[in-house]
Amino acid sequence: MALAAAALALLNVAAMPATAFLIPRATNTSRVSVPLSNVGNYAYTAAVKMGADQQFAFTLDLNMGYTVVAGPNCQACVTNSSLPLYNPSQSSTFTAESSGGNAATVQTNIKGKPITGALGTENCAFQRQDGTWWNYPNQTVIVAGSDSDSQAIGPSSGVAGFGQTAAQNPDQTLVGQYLAGHTDISSIQFGLALDPLSDPNAGSDSSGGELHIFQPDTSFYTGNMATLPVANANQQSNFGSVPTQISSYDWTVQMQGWSFTPGQNQQAITGGGGVYTTVEASYPYIVLTAADAQRIYGAIPGAQPYSVPANSVTSSGAPVGQDTSIQSYSIPCSTSGLALTVSFGDVSIPVDVSDLYTTIGGVCVGNVKGWLDTSRGTYVFGSAFLRNAYIVLTANGNPQSNTIGFAARAFAEKSGKSNTGAIVGGVIGGLAFIAIVAAASFFYIRHRRRQNEIPPSAAFATSGDLTGAGSSEKHHSLLGFMSRDRNAENLAAEPWTPPPGTAAAYSAEGGQDNVVVQPWNPNAPGEQAFLSPMGGAFPATATSPGATATSFGGHSPPPHSASAGYAQPMTPPPPAGSPGIVYDQPVNGGSYSPVPNPNPTGQAMWVERR
Repeated sequence: MALAAAALALLNVAAMPATAFLIPRATNTSRVSVPLSNVGNYAYTAAVKMGADQQFAFTLDLNMGYTVVAGPNCQACVTNSSLPLYNPSQSSTFTAESSGGNAATVQTNIKGKPITGALGTENCAFQRQDGTWWNYPNQTVIVAGSDSDSQAIGPSSGVAGFGQTAAQNPDQTLVGQYLAGHTDISSIQFGLALDPLSDPNAGSDSSGGELHIFQPDTSFYTGNMATLPVANANQQSNFGSVPTQISSYDWTVQMQGWSFTPGQNQQAITGGGGVYTTVEASYPYIVLTAADAQRIYGAIPGAQPYSVPANSVTSSGAPVGQDTSIQSYSIPCSTSGLALTVSFGDVSIPVDVSDLYTTIGGVCVGNVKGWLDTSRGTYVFGSAFLRNAYIVLTANGNPQSNTIGFAARAFAEKSGKSNTGAIVGGVIGGLAFIAIVAAASFFYIRHRRRQNEIPPSAAFATSGDLTGAGSSEKHHSLLGFMSRDRNAENLAAEPWTPPPGTAAAYSAEGGQDNVVVQPWNPNAPGEQAFLSPMGGAFPATATSPGATATSFGGHSPPPHSASAGYAQPMTPPPPAGSPGIVYDQPVNGGSYSPVPNPNPTGQAMWVERR
């Protein structure tokens, strides 16, 4: 009986529908690191893919509810006519939403400029650091059309919104849609780390920082993180209408206060205690109440209200938007000792002085602004603040229970303490290290030259700057750089006077250095000639130093800083004493081709530079 019962149970299991055994796969919440680009220090973009293969740069907007993309009829929506536009007809995964049998349209605003477009859903993805894609499918998007305001979307092809209330339906937002499709998680976190202006690439459409999805990266901040609840609906009702600088009050918290030092040996002034502050990465400035801004600039000698001229650009060439709801101030460019520290909870975050002003047409204009409307009692902290902080947005299905974490960025020492001891120690240690390396290089060079095992034509350098120091070989072939080691470092170039009986030649690789042109022949069994990726773009014609690049067979060698990989072997290799022809390999590859104006000596040549 027991055996029969067991068999019956198995039959019943087998008869159950297959779906009864399907277990939803858990959402992978490993950290997703998304690289950001800095567009002129006023917008931060991420690479976004829509559908199978349409790729764009989207501006991150923390308080906007929708994802917006410039459609095929909205070229005027963007500030750069070369930016790509999204074409829904070329995507098999776009689904247009309908309303009453017609295509649904929606209107929203980006920084006060109206956007009108068709509503639909599309599979979207952010590009990770490693080049792969993190997918967030079935995302509601607005495909902006020709009725949208000119340049409303700005310096990118679209806007990725991280707000939750500024949409007709919470499920139409990025957060709402993702949580609806992943019911095993109740919240999603976004860690935002904008790179500082002290980064040499800042403002050059690169080096914008990172967006961390699901898991914050603790290496990007130092000290404690203060986690604060966002303002609830009752509190927001007292803020007044949403200003154009932000799309909603979604990411607004109550700050602890700020402290500002107006100059060297000046008394600090304080304020901001308990003021509700909205953070926004797509806005470049810090906006305080009218009274607080007046207090700050009233304490700076020579500061005065300033009207930014129309169509202004910063010293880096970035356009300055016209914001008619705020008051700007100019300060003397000679002002020193400015310092601003803001506090959220028990965390104090110093703001770097480079974020306190921008040079516009030779005028130093403060990045701290004041509302023209004296009744406004809230702040907006844009990227001028966020470049100094690491923030973590925790978004839940109920936006009223969201939180923001604040911590100081870990990229630099921000305190006012002197770093003289550390600087001196670092310099001394660095000099000692250089001395050791120099001594080792000297003995190594002498040892290699005494061995004489590697002929001049076997020395190799990757194409690049040849003016650096620290090389063990200083021989360069006019056929290209040569080596047994394809990973050798760049070789050094030093001024040198040719001995009697030798000719000097202009160096296309490194500049007008003195070099020697001598015949080249294989000097070791199995020695193989190589061409530089830059190409040996000149015949071995002896000329005097200072000759122009056009003297080398009409080729203009690429800049010595150009690099396109490692050298490639010549196939077939040049025979010994080859008759007056050198070869050129284009930077982008291709076949080797003879260069006109053959070598008058009748031999392939090499160059020695010391």
